[in-house]
Order: sequence, then structure tokens, then C-alpha cells
Amino acid sequence: MTANGLKCLKSWEGLRTKLYVDACGKLTIGYGHRVYPKDLTLFKDGIDLPTAERYLKIDVTAVIHGIKVIEGKIPAGSCTDTIISFVFNIGVPAFLNSTLFRDIMSGNLADIPAQLMRWVHDDHGNVIDGLKHRRQEEIALWKEGLQEAGIRK
Repeated sequence: MTANGLKCLKSWEGLRTKLYVDACGKLTIGYGHRVYPKDLTLFKDGIDLPTAERYLKIDVTAVIHGIKVIEGKIPAGSCTDTIISFVFNIGVPAFLNSTLFRDIMSGNLADIPAQLMRWVHDDHGNVIDGLKHRRQEEIALWKEGLQEAGIRK
């Protein structure tokens, strides 16, 4: 992930040093780090910035490892940053089962913006304005990446 991509991801996730429930109802801390019941006591008093940064690095590394299968299928740089950000948000399993993933694997890069915009809902089907805005910014980053790579789509 590029420095710009990481900066965008941090901006979209936001930093919270205390436990909170995200827009989809999941217990979270730091830069969107999911907290599971078994780890609740670890985070009960909150975290500091270095700890949030450490968990962000761990989480981003897990995403990158989880999407290795698309390596070479999309341009490096901003396009890769877009997909890492997106998968960071929805999770590797959901990504690997998505039409967006199938489009990448088949080389159908032109449909990626439309596929990204399908992922703006919570678990109950309600549109989340923050996700809609994030997807629009991810699409802009994607298009920037295509332009960087000299791809007109």
C-alpha cells in the first residue's frame, strides 16, 4: 500500500482510541480494528496512537496477504490502494465472494466503480452515507490509478 493509500485509509476509517460500535454494529477500536468478545478486556481501557498504528499495520498486512490472488490483475499504486481499502472495510471473505473480485479476475476493470458502489449498505440493507462517500472517494482513487497506468476505461 502506498503512503497516499494509507493516508486515505486512515482518513476513511478515522481514529478512535476508545471502543465503539461502527455503522454496521461491529465493536471496533483504532483505525477500524474489529474487536471480538475474547479480546474485550485487552481494549477496555482504550488504546494509544502507537497501538492503533500497530493494529492498522497488522490489519492491512492481513488484507494484502488475503488478496494475493489478484496480484498482477490490477495496476499497482492507486488501483491497488483502492482494493486494499475496500477489502479492509468489507473483509477478505466477502471480497473473494464478490462480483467485484470476479470482474478483477476476468480483467473487467471498467465495471469496478459500479461494483464498488454496490457496497454502501449495512447488514440490514440500509444505505450508510459514510460508506457512500467513502466509495465515491475510492472510485476517484481507482480512476486515478487507471490514469497513472495509462488505461482509459
